[in-house]
Amino acid sequence: MSTRPARWVMVDDTDTSIQYSGPWVQPDASIYDVQGNFGPTYKQSLHGTTGVASLSYAFNGTRAAIYGTTYINNSTGVVDPVWQCFMDGISSGTQVPFPFYENNWVFCQWDSLPDGPHVMSVNATSKGQTFWFDELRYSPTAGASINGGAILFDHRDPDINFDSQWGALGGTANMTSVTGATMTLDFFGTNLTWFAMIPVELPHGPTTATYAVDNNSAVTFTLPGLPNANNGTATQYNQKVFQTTPLPLGNHTLKVVHQGNSSLTPLVLNYLVIQNQTNSAPETISSVHTSKGPPVGAIVGGAIGAVSALVLSIVLFLVIRHRRKRRANANTVVNDNNIVDPFFAAPPSQLDTGSYGTSTTQVLPASQHRRTPLGSFITNTGITTSTSSSGFGSYPTSGSRKGVASPATVASGSDGEPNPPLTTTRRLVHHQDSGIRLPNTEVEEVVDVPPNYTPA
Repeated sequence: MSTRPARWVMVDDTDTSIQYSGPWVQPDASIYDVQGNFGPTYKQSLHGTTGVASLSYAFNGTRAAIYGTTYINNSTGVVDPVWQCFMDGISSGTQVPFPFYENNWVFCQWDSLPDGPHVMSVNATSKGQTFWFDELRYSPTAGASINGGAILFDHRDPDINFDSQWGALGGTANMTSVTGATMTLDFFGTNLTWFAMIPVELPHGPTTATYAVDNNSAVTFTLPGLPNANNGTATQYNQKVFQTTPLPLGNHTLKVVHQGNSSLTPLVLNYLVIQNQTNSAPETISSVHTSKGPPVGAIVGGAIGAVSALVLSIVLFLVIRHRRKRRANANTVVNDNNIVDPFFAAPPSQLDTGSYGTSTTQVLPASQHRRTPLGSFITNTGITTSTSSSGFGSYPTSGSRKGVASPATVASGSDGEPNPPLTTTRRLVHHQDSGIRLPNTEVEEVVDVPPNYTPA
């Protein structure tokens, strides 16, 4: 986006959006067009009052100005007429009048307004000398559409293309005195008017130039030089150099070619006025022929970017949630045999050979049995024995508690017959490390108590 001088919207005094109050008249303004050296009135129309009257205009923008024709009477030492300007109801103070007759005179101007809606107004009081109002100007809010308006393009507007044969004329205009120097502009509207100054310091001889719109034939126009009525004594401002014929509303290309030389009146550009400009506010558009529709590429790109960001966010969310779930599962899923459960007793973990002849005691590996619930272990005091030709006893389930594996001792004689019952005593074993103690010489019934546990 380029930085450019703010374009002005021009509002003629005949515009119906201007609110008039009090006695106003509309004379034939052509009789005033030859007054002074600031050029003719805008669109050859004026509103005048010889009483107490006012006008106001609402707009959205950042700058504003009120123009008219100044022609005061101060013969008695009392200035007539007088006027006061207001912006949003706040007075700009009494204006110091210019003592000479001039059109296109700035009655009041506001710069650097807060961007937004405003109302400019002027109150005029006349005791007989007419107060003349001509036009309003304002710089529109960025992005606003100007439907059916006239837009002023300053000579510094970057959409205006000058070739290398053009140069600056002070800070108010661009000019050329070179034959064949060219200027081009792409614009949108129904007609274009070129305004220039005629400097008294440069050659005054008349010459010609041409303009062409689109692919139409070039039209020749005259640069008259300084008019004889002024005897060449003053620079002339706001001079209308040419106006295109009516054009269909749309995009157009203007090309202007200078036909004079350095001994004749130079071709000067102060500003252009384009009618029915409907584009967005000039400070934000890249060229005047850009469609006023929304930037489709930017919208599509933004939408794709937003969707991509949304999809990426969802994917990241799912990945993080999946990792957290896996981490949680890893923390909760462990080997059943490693669970520390204070309500189960560990089985014996080794094979012991007894001291009773060939009798053996079989202790199954701990990995083959679930730990016994503590309640079952305490109540299961019965010992079941059986013979085994192999010398290894089995560990049948106790009849008093189904599904509980209890350690047992199996003894047999040399002839394979069961030995007579042994006299047994009980010994309480308090496990300190989930192991068991070796039996004494007399057979004892082992009552296992699980180890004490503390919270992890």
